[in-house]
Amino acid sequence: MVSKLKFKNDGPSKKKRKITDTTKSTDVLDKKLKESSPSAAEETETTWVSAEVVEDLNGPCMILLDSPPLGISSDSLGKLFTTPLASLTPRSVQQVFVLARLPLTVSKRPSSTSTEKDKKEEAERQVTLKSHLGKYLSVSKFGGVDATAEAIGPEQIFEVVKSSKEQEKEQNRFALRSVAYDKYLAIDVSSPSSPSIRCDSDSISQSELFHIRIQSHFRHREPTSNTPSTELKIHTRELEERVGAKLEREHIKLLKAAYREGRLNEAIIEVREKIKGDHRC
Repeated sequence: MVSKLKFKNDGPSKKKRKITDTTKSTDVLDKKLKESSPSAAEETETTWVSAEVVEDLNGPCMILLDSPPLGISSDSLGKLFTTPLASLTPRSVQQVFVLARLPLTVSKRPSSTSTEKDKKEEAERQVTLKSHLGKYLSVSKFGGVDATAEAIGPEQIFEVVKSSKEQEKEQNRFALRSVAYDKYLAIDVSSPSSPSIRCDSDSISQSELFHIRIQSHFRHREPTSNTPSTELKIHTRELEERVGAKLEREHIKLLKAAYREGRLNEAIIEVREKIKGDHRC
């Protein structure tokens, strides 16, 4: 075999490197990194966003006033107080309340002119708020508010009222009306050094409008034509909060199917009645 000609000034020959396909190994590495990193899961569970519609209101929340920037908190005795807003995410459990919707609760406010549709829509906006100690926000007939109630009654139920176009451009704030006394929750800032939390306002102004921050996985998502109904999911924890009881597997399966079919409210009532019947037996 004839060898290649070499000259005096030629440098040493370079060996060709073998090029390998690293796509497969890179994909495996990416997969391992994603599995070992909790960031994606943690972001889903703990990211806080502003509620935009009434349907978003469920689960842990923060109640914030725009001007001055204040948040509502509850101490170990159930007394409500305001804290300067340093962040849009909670810095203490005292700033967090658990919001639960009561789809078909009957309002005490007389409304002879309301139609059945209006009454149902009003009922679907009714909620309760529970402090970090598991006590419900409660309103007294004198306008006082605290978080000491252990059970739900009319004094512990609020109706969520969405702000109107005339009140703001962004329309992402809410007022909370006491079902028992037809008064609005407000932060009284007439004394800047000691703002107070009351529920005795007859109308909605800036002091009665709140940003409500929620965890992102509780945000309501409308189904689209490109999204199959089988992809719509709801957490078991959220279902148990809506029903107000620990659910068995058959109840969870029933409610999740009803959620995909768009009839969750009716199914919740059925399950509540079934649970009551089981307890009587």
